[in-house]
Amino acid sequence: MRPFSRVFLMAGLLALGTLPFGLMDLARASSPLGFPGNNPSPSMNEAASEGDGGSVVPLPPEIWPGESALPSHNPVFVSTVPLSEWSRQFARDGVPEDFFSGVVTASGRIFVASRSGHLEALAASSGKSLWHVRLEAPVNTPMILSKKTLYVVSSTPSITLGHLLFYTRTRHLLRGDGSERIWALSQRSGRVIWSKGLPGAVLGSPLLEPHTIALATGSGHLVFLSRQDGHMVVDLPVSEGSFGWASPLDRPDAIYLAQENPPMIDRVGKSPLKTDWRLALSNTRTYDRFFIGGPVSTSAGIAGVFRERGTGRMILVSIDGVTGKILWTRSLSETSPETPEEMVSMVSSDGILYVPVPEKGDLFAVSERGELLWKTHVGDHPHTGGTAVGRLLFLPLPSGHIAALDRMNGEILHVWAGKAPLPPRSLPVIGSMIFLSDRSGDVRAMDMSSLGEKADLLSRTPFLEPRKTSGDVVRGMPDE
Repeated sequence: MRPFSRVFLMAGLLALGTLPFGLMDLARASSPLGFPGNNPSPSMNEAASEGDGGSVVPLPPEIWPGESALPSHNPVFVSTVPLSEWSRQFARDGVPEDFFSGVVTASGRIFVASRSGHLEALAASSGKSLWHVRLEAPVNTPMILSKKTLYVVSSTPSITLGHLLFYTRTRHLLRGDGSERIWALSQRSGRVIWSKGLPGAVLGSPLLEPHTIALATGSGHLVFLSRQDGHMVVDLPVSEGSFGWASPLDRPDAIYLAQENPPMIDRVGKSPLKTDWRLALSNTRTYDRFFIGGPVSTSAGIAGVFRERGTGRMILVSIDGVTGKILWTRSLSETSPETPEEMVSMVSSDGILYVPVPEKGDLFAVSERGELLWKTHVGDHPHTGGTAVGRLLFLPLPSGHIAALDRMNGEILHVWAGKAPLPPRSLPVIGSMIFLSDRSGDVRAMDMSSLGEKADLLSRTPFLEPRKTSGDVVRGMPDE
């Protein structure tokens, strides 16, 4: 039987639910204020955790299913448990850790992993160390968690000589050096439950499915591994190029994947498991600059960003999630100088898309109808749309600063000066506390009141979507 035939046979079995750890339709429940829960099947046989791992105060959420999970990429949680500020510094042999993959939080714990392979578990309420594990491999990818298990992926963004030769012939980029792995660890103790090698670099967030872990690789595959022991359930070839830094978008009926070069978005339906459509804008198929912008969920479907070949214009696109039809497009930057490879992470919250334009130092707020609500120059090359809390938007910047913006008009209310560069990740918020890790080994919980009285007040003020009309939204495809 040919490889592709085997893949789709397995996909058909998955759709019928005949594999012991097959994919099932997602059953989702939203956590307070927006970051999703993803409640696995009660029959899921999680590996038992052992040891008390230190005492922690239970805090939402119980799980962390993926960086771009529904209903929005906005990790904000209500808490009635009193929290206090704390700060921890981590270094190995005098060298500060680089926490590029950002902070994840679940069940009262904070988890950070460094590019040198050190994994730290801390109590969210105090910063107390619960355990430490050395994985002996670089971690660049956001982690995910089920109720008892932490899943950590190690891989590098390596582009080997063979990849470069392949790229010169095909204009398709590949990544990975063959050392990629995934670990499943006990949240409470850090014990390694299982570990498996991966068929290609994984730089975007894995996805927590009811019985499997889904990963988009640097070789263009979407793979599903059993949550029980890591065995391969499905290896689905989707593209000839790398999915790069963009985290997949998981929705109940499909997974959306952003290929970095040439820039395309693929929809992989879940029942049956197959690629339904692929979208690429005109003049973007062979663009010689690696631009990575992950898709986000909207009320109309999904939204994504592309770079136009030649001019480098960033184009925001709204897409019908079922048909792949382009609903509207908006140009966000007229020209773009040649700059190195970049990661751009939009955020969708309350019907507003927050889109960073790194080379201009701008942040755009665009309605889901394509109307420009405001544009603010924040400088310092923002790479993420931030975290929306009430009327505030907290925007981490590469310099280490955090800008607090009024979501109604984009006004910068306060800038908190950090000590070291921040990774391009949204900042988790529990109650009034912002959790962050920087690229020089600092992990901290920061009270919003330290950003100023007005910022603290607006973080507790409900957001009302501004109403504005605009005549410069391009319906459907942009001009050739």
